[in-house]
Parts: sequence; C-alpha cells; structure tokens
Amino acid sequence: MMAFPGPIVSVLIPVYNSETYLEQCLVSVTNQSLKDIEIIIINDGSTDGSPAIIQRYQDSDNRVRVITKSNSGYGDSLNIGIDSAEGEYISIVESDDLIPSDFLEKLYSEATSFTPHIDVVKSDYEVFTTDEKRKNSLRKALDDENSYGRPIVEDNSDLLLKMDVHNWNGIYRRDYLNQNKIRHNTTPGASYQDTGFRFQYLTRGGSILFIHGPRYQYRVDNPTSSIRTNDNKVFAIVDEYNFIEGYLKDNGLIEKFGEGFSTNRYLSYKWNFNSISKQNKKIFVVRWREELSKNDYGNEQRGFKQNIDEWMVRNLPISLYIAIAGTAHDVLLKLGIISDV
Repeated sequence: MMAFPGPIVSVLIPVYNSETYLEQCLVSVTNQSLKDIEIIIINDGSTDGSPAIIQRYQDSDNRVRVITKSNSGYGDSLNIGIDSAEGEYISIVESDDLIPSDFLEKLYSEATSFTPHIDVVKSDYEVFTTDEKRKNSLRKALDDENSYGRPIVEDNSDLLLKMDVHNWNGIYRRDYLNQNKIRHNTTPGASYQDTGFRFQYLTRGGSILFIHGPRYQYRVDNPTSSIRTNDNKVFAIVDEYNFIEGYLKDNGLIEKFGEGFSTNRYLSYKWNFNSISKQNKKIFVVRWREELSKNDYGNEQRGFKQNIDEWMVRNLPISLYIAIAGTAHDVLLKLGIISDV
C-alpha cells in the first residue's frame, strides 16, 4: 500500500484558559514515540497564560500549528481542527489530560494492521487526579470483553449501549470523518458534544476496534472542567440530543437507530438529572418529560415516562404536575386517590 503523503496522525488540542495543566499535556504529546505527527492547537480565545505556553511550543517544535480564534466553544474548535488536519488519522487530546508515550504509535499500529484500515480505534482509559493518595481508576471503553481485539464491521447499533461516549480515547480515520461529514455540534459554551460525535461515527457503517491499552489519562480534579459545571448547563444535554435526533432524521437513520437513541437519551438525561441541584431537577424534569412526549422510538419509552412521572408526583406540587402531565382525573388515578373501578 502506498504510504500516506501527510503526517500519520493529526493531534487536535482545543485550549481555553488551560494554563494550569497545559504544559503537562503538551509534554506528553510532543514526547510521543510516533514522531510523524502534526499537533494542532486551537486556542479558543484564552485570556490567561495559555497563549504564552502555546507560543513557546510553536517556536520550539515545527510539528506544532496554532489556530487562534475568538471563543466559540469546544465543538466548533474541534471542527476547525478537523477541517485543518492533514493526517491519515485524527486524535483528540484535552488540554488538561495526558497520553502515554506510546499511545499514538500503538493505536495507529492496530488501525493499520487490518485491510482495509480500521476507521475508529478506541482504547480503555484511566481517570486520575494530582492527589497522590488517590489511585488511578481504570475505565473500560467497551462493556463486552469478547469484542476486544477484533474489528467490528457489522451493525453497530448495539455499541450505542455498550461503549463509552468519549471522543478522546481513540483515533479516527480522517477520510471516514470527511466522507460522512462527521463533525461536532457547535452549541456555544455547551457540553456533551462528544455524545453527538459518537452517534455519527457509529451509525455510518464504519469499522471500529477496541483495545485495552495504552490508556489515555483523563483528569477529574480540574475545577474548571465542564463535568463540574452542570448547574450552569442544565439543558446542554437536551440540546445535544436534539442535534443527534436531527442528524438521524436527516440521514434516514432514525428508524434503524431510534430505539438506541431513545435509550441513550434516557440514560444521559438520568445522569444529568442526578448531577444537578434539587432546584434545577424540578426545572429539568419538566423539559425531560416534554422531550419524551414528542416522539416514541421504542416500547421502553412508556417505562421511561413512568419513572419520570413517579419522581414528579413525589417532588412537584400537584397543581404543577397536573399542568404538565394531563387532566386532574389522570393524576388522581396515578396517585391512587381514585380508581376507575
């Protein structure tokens, strides 16, 4: 096979006010055993010391390219990076995380050991903190041990429920992303854009390979991380699933993947619900039920609605619940105050 004319891997690093951890991240990327890489740093309007750190690495390493723009969010930053990339594969590294020195070499070697080359390679990962008293925690990329180490090229709908949602513990064949117009949602300031990215690459018929390592290092003690700001982004997960639903409908995929979409949405909303304050729970659950009422892609929807209704009955004023859920008669039946008998 003819050698790829560009760099082997394009590493995308979106940066926004990351001065505390950025240097550690860049050290781990520039010290990769795979040398034929390009490192694209997307500075998303940082106002701290990040630009100075970025400039230093650009001056000292000719593999570093920098894109500086006004703040527009994580998804837009990554899309700009993908559009600018020249590598055969694309890797995403968040600016407060680390990758082992053999991470890119190993994943690329696995991807190209098959013919045709694998479209997506995903690896297990570790969560870590700077607290030496806390041990790193291993997380699996896939909840199916028997599926590791072999290309999965059949219907990938089951993977929607079995695999992790993250976009950074893998590499993606750039031509596959471009041919299928796979990009991140660009909701400004939002979170969860890796959720929509995953739905796209899993529903376009590509091949995917899961391996156990080397393991991406995901930091969980960054106080500015999006996982710590859920109360400021109560409906960000709703926006992301509206984006996914639109993508599936526009590409004629909703009938095939609708049930997986529905189940994933329920599980994601439940996680979001459990992460926000009690006051915001009351706001979010109303929107949640509205979303479930708009469509029905599987029989399990009825069970989801029942779970939500039960919480609303316990935690909302009856007058508000009646306004949301239907007639007073229906609500009184649900509460067991009256019966149809």
